[in-house]
Amino acid sequence: MYKQNNHAANETEEQNVLRERRKYLSVCAMGMFFIGVIYGWSIFKAPLGEEFGWSQQQLSLCYTLSICCFCAGSLTAGLCNFRHVPVCYLLMASVIMVITGYTITAGLQAHQIMLLYISYSVLAAGGMGIAYNVLLATGNSWFPDKKGTSSGIMMMLFGFSTMILGQIASSMFAMPAFGWRRTYLLLGVAIAAVLLFCAFYLRCPDRETPLPAPKAKIKGKPVEYREYTVGETIRRPSYWLFYLYGTLGGCIGSTAINFSRELALTLGAQAALATTLVGILSICNGLGRIISGLLYDWKGQRFTMTLVSIANILAPSLMLAALWQQSLLLGAATLCLSGFTYGAIPTISSAFIGTFYGSKDFALKYSLGNTKGILSSFAVTLASYLLAVSGSYQAPFTMLLVFAVIAFVLSFTIRRP
Repeated sequence: MYKQNNHAANETEEQNVLRERRKYLSVCAMGMFFIGVIYGWSIFKAPLGEEFGWSQQQLSLCYTLSICCFCAGSLTAGLCNFRHVPVCYLLMASVIMVITGYTITAGLQAHQIMLLYISYSVLAAGGMGIAYNVLLATGNSWFPDKKGTSSGIMMMLFGFSTMILGQIASSMFAMPAFGWRRTYLLLGVAIAAVLLFCAFYLRCPDRETPLPAPKAKIKGKPVEYREYTVGETIRRPSYWLFYLYGTLGGCIGSTAINFSRELALTLGAQAALATTLVGILSICNGLGRIISGLLYDWKGQRFTMTLVSIANILAPSLMLAALWQQSLLLGAATLCLSGFTYGAIPTISSAFIGTFYGSKDFALKYSLGNTKGILSSFAVTLASYLLAVSGSYQAPFTMLLVFAVIAFVLSFTIRRP
């Protein structure tokens, strides 16, 4: 009787912990959904270019700076987490930066392109980068046994943001009652409100919380799990090989996201369809995040990375074919594939760091690795330059194809430390 009661008590405790885990993961995923608008720049830049006459290169630079500041914000949050700064404080800082950035952006004038870089790129994107790291680390801390799946769920919502919030914003831009200025302001308020809720609601599990043991798989088979310090992690060749792999792979999706609306228009799409294709890209971005996470937990690191590497080669190849044939269908397929691979890389990165190097100081380990997004973002600026010089999208996508082939080769050099 005692054993039965003890077993029943253990089952009840496990169920309560599972409910807690799901609850916190859901809140983190909600926060990720709202900050995911950072990847909707091809939609959000349109009214700025139309009203102020800012060029494609000027607006592409804003996107590059946004990703740089987003990664810098993520790294700052990782360093603060390493110093045990509470989650609440970090998210409050994010709230202040986001609402300030969007408010200033909503009041811009034609001669204030530099202020756009400060308000949107430094403040808003930097604040969202802080929130990104905090939400991802907090959500994953509740799922040491399924880092790929938990990362995938949060990042899926992050990827879906552009499709839903981007479409809503695009519609509001055309409404006289809103316009782009009020839309920017309302979006900033909405993001800040959600992050404020997260700040007061979220917490990380304490040492007494009974969580499942962490697991790791290589080539689909369980392997010994070990915790590495930050110093040990960054001294491993595998860490930097993956860093380069992720940097090159991220160039494809980052460039496709920035060019997506203009590419669709070039291939013959109407404005409404071009905006819809940007949204579809974001759906594929979200699907790439959850599917790659599930595959990582199920089949392991090597299988998942190889699959994504092949897709990364196919994406620029198909776009070159679409440009040659002037095929909107092929172009749409390319955008979908680019969104899928771009979504997969951060999920794989999160799972890779957790399973290869452990959960200890995960926020700092991940944010250091996430700085590869800064390098990837410069591919957008380089691609814009090649487009301006050549007058064709073929030059930038040829460059991306070379990057994809190098990343494919690198994927086979990464070994468990």
